[in-house]
Amino acid sequence: MRITRAGREFKACCPFHKEKTPSFTINDAKGFYYCFGCGAKGDVLNFVMKHDNLDFRPAVELLAAEAGMAVPQDAPRDIVREKKQKNLYDLMEDAAQWFTVQLHDPRHGDVLEYVRRVSWIAKRWRSSALVSRRIITMP
Repeated sequence: MRITRAGREFKACCPFHKEKTPSFTINDAKGFYYCFGCGAKGDVLNFVMKHDNLDFRPAVELLAAEAGMAVPQDAPRDIVREKKQKNLYDLMEDAAQWFTVQLHDPRHGDVLEYVRRVSWIAKRWRSSALVSRRIITMP
């Protein structure tokens, strides 16, 4: 990628699409890039993630290595806590799905009707939005 100075900014041909004239600008003072051709924009981290097809952590490690810095590694207890947190999110998802199924069960039609008629939520959103957004509370 050939970069040239253009005033206070830098210009180059965009690495995200093919072009003949430079439309990719880099503003070093503000720390962002923008392509007027395809609309790609972001900071150095977004650029590395998109250009090198990396996830967040590997992109941070790559940039840190280039800057001569080390990225702190997760402690084992942090890994355990994150795994436990994920399990709680899975549990909440399972509970939300179970309540949704119960709400639409024909045997419990009176509950759905009650929610539609009385709930303050029903006054704000259509009933289809109630289910899609999972904003229905159960006793």
